[in-house]
Amino acid sequence: GRWADFAQGDISGDLLDLICRTQEIGLREAIDKGCEFLGIERVSWGSRERRKEYVEPERPKNARAIAKAPAVDTWLASRKISPEVLARYKLVADGESTVVFPYMRAVKLLHLKYRDMKQKKFWSSANTELCLFGWQSLDPHTRAVCLTEGEMDTLALAEYGVQALSVPYGAGKKGKQDWIENEWDHLERFDT
Repeated sequence: GRWADFAQGDISGDLLDLICRTQEIGLREAIDKGCEFLGIERVSWGSRERRKEYVEPERPKNARAIAKAPAVDTWLASRKISPEVLARYKLVADGESTVVFPYMRAVKLLHLKYRDMKQKKFWSSANTELCLFGWQSLDPHTRAVCLTEGEMDTLALAEYGVQALSVPYGAGKKGKQDWIENEWDHLERFDT
């Protein structure tokens, strides 16, 4: 179940990696193709009747680059988050002092979370799909991901080269785990 291509610089992996490499697709698509080839019927969590209807989040009216919002830029720089990581996660500022964390899957914007630097206040888009923060930055072939309890933890791990995603509202009760229903199928690609 393992292969190697020494002519390409010691590239190796399992059969899913081979499908990814030869067909130039991500791991999730390779799992779908592998199951189809082997005749394995997949049961999708997302197909359950409990699925809700969501709206697309309204984009910030005063969106600007982080560098053009001094309070946000200073705050993120003080936490040693590089411009490269900010760009990879597609963070923007809303006005002078609010950072916007976009929750995306592939290129689709699903949810927005805001933090005001001056008032230390959080809020988020209403009636939007709760998902994990950071999908837009992950290597599509990674088999391991670290789940964090906050966006800043995810950004900090990214600075160390760790593939990470964040839950939207930390741990606890009162709907803080609602994201699981929306992400169950997307998490199946990870071994760890």
